[in-house]
Amino acid sequence: DPRRLLGVLDDRRQRVEAILPELRSLYARSAVKPRLRFFEGRDGINTVLYDTLSCRSRRLDGILSMADLLEVPGRAEMEAYIAQRIARGVRLRVVRSREKEAGRDIWPTSPADLRELRWAPDGIVFTMTAWTYDEKVSIIASRREHFGMIIESPEFSALMHNLFTVLWNVSTPA
Repeated sequence: DPRRLLGVLDDRRQRVEAILPELRSLYARSAVKPRLRFFEGRDGINTVLYDTLSCRSRRLDGILSMADLLEVPGRAEMEAYIAQRIARGVRLRVVRSREKEAGRDIWPTSPADLRELRWAPDGIVFTMTAWTYDEKVSIIASRREHFGMIIESPEFSALMHNLFTVLWNVSTPA
């Protein structure tokens, strides 16, 4: 009966109206409320990874766990990402842990690759990766936890940038 279509539409409209406040809160952007996006699995991690290339400032500050990034998203994906980062002119200042990179000599300081590397003080080991750029902080967890997250917050980003600067200043140039 064609009249049943109106009932189906009304039912769907009521369902959408019921969840509309929650949907608005997920997508609302204001200066007061940070925006947090959580991603799971390999596809989610790749989403977080490539979001860093959207930075308007063309400058990334990163604390990288290379051993974990070589597992997920993996070396081939990281090479593709680096090529895109360079092509877009995005500079990277990065602090990494020597302890997690024993025996690996990859991705050193390189003006051609727009990368400046420093080694964290001995005993500092990173088990996650974090980038700070514009008003965002992106995080990629290890394979064990297997998630990524993007936090958009001017204040949180400023805090993380300041913490990165302190770490950068006590780290050893590569």
